[in-house]
Amino acid sequence: MIETSPAVININSWLEKNDKGTLNNLSDYAIGGGKSMQARVYGAAFNFLDIDNFIEVVKA
Repeated sequence: MIETSPAVININSWLEKNDKGTLNNLSDYAIGGGKSMQARVYGAAFNFLDIDNFIEVVKA
């Protein structure tokens, strides 16, 4: 199992603190066909996300 990076942990911490949930590791859903993810891919969908503060957290 691949460990979660400190950057993702930091972003998820901010998201949870702001009642937005967390990023999901999308690599878990890439199965079948003999292909696999070549990089860690995370994603989520948010309503009413404070974009400016989120960008600052991602840049940190």
